[in-house]
Amino acid sequence: MSTISPLSGVPPVGSYTSRQGTPRPDGQLAHNLGDIIKATVLEARSSDRYLLDIGGNRLLASSPATLTPGQQLQLQLVTTTPQVQLQIVSDVFSALAGRSLVLLGNPVDLASLMATLTGGSQPPFSRLSAESAATLTSFLPDGLQGIINSRDGGAFLQRLFSRLGLNLEALLAQGGRDQAPQTLKAALLEIAHLFQHSERISEQAGRLLATLELYQLAQLQLGQERLLIFPLPLPFLDQGYLLVEQRQESSEEAGEQPEEHRFSLHLSLAGLGHLKIVFLLNQEGLFIRFYFDSKDKAVFAAQFETDLKEMLSGAPLVSVSFSEGAEDPARELVRRLIPQERSILDTKA
Repeated sequence: MSTISPLSGVPPVGSYTSRQGTPRPDGQLAHNLGDIIKATVLEARSSDRYLLDIGGNRLLASSPATLTPGQQLQLQLVTTTPQVQLQIVSDVFSALAGRSLVLLGNPVDLASLMATLTGGSQPPFSRLSAESAATLTSFLPDGLQGIINSRDGGAFLQRLFSRLGLNLEALLAQGGRDQAPQTLKAALLEIAHLFQHSERISEQAGRLLATLELYQLAQLQLGQERLLIFPLPLPFLDQGYLLVEQRQESSEEAGEQPEEHRFSLHLSLAGLGHLKIVFLLNQEGLFIRFYFDSKDKAVFAAQFETDLKEMLSGAPLVSVSFSEGAEDPARELVRRLIPQERSILDTKA
């Protein structure tokens, strides 16, 4: 992806994906590394210089990319020192359209890759760095299942998300060189580099990398809806991800708003099929709604409502319901990612 470096004074524009439209008094372009803002190209000038409109402010910037007046951009803040630098992620749809979206339906399953790396008299696994070897091992089914079954399951999920490496580039930009090598994406990049001449290993690692990168692109698109996405590479899931709704910051004029959390699980399980679970947690308590891919499955699951209420702790369960309506998680995600006015088919041919 190409970059943009501001040449004139940086306007006080808030982040696009968080704290939208909230200016900072110190005049920073965005709040945190990784934040996304919107921009419009106003003029193309000489020597790779362009006049941009960012939040109603005009900004002169340079970029090696070829930009055209009227072009809409999404820019990600990648560094602030020694100067502000933005990365162009202008058309997430185009980036997704160039990929095999079917990969979003694949689980992040390392079993095949690990079998290849550990096989033979001189297993390739021994060539990996200690960090990559430990990371790969921690994502194997036995390691995941053991921690999930422990009482540390919630904290484990938090560590799992951070170790996938969906924020690898942001970690490197922030100088997190201790955490970055411990992520799955960093391990796969190392494998792709070490075994670039091994067709089997490079194909397996490349496919996993492509899946993770698609989720990164998906996050850029979903950020416009104030949603966070986390893939779930868990051994008992055929596929799955978690969507978390980011809360709007309450303004001082509006006063404090009641704390409310919304998130949903989109899963496919062998024998049970597609399943969507929607959670709402507010001051009253917890509301849960289960969606199955058939009415019969919903009726069957409803028989275990009492068991569910007995097992839940931490927040009072106010309501739980069971109904049909779940669809393939990958298909639902693709529908969210592709704007209604866009098509994945070229109808001009």
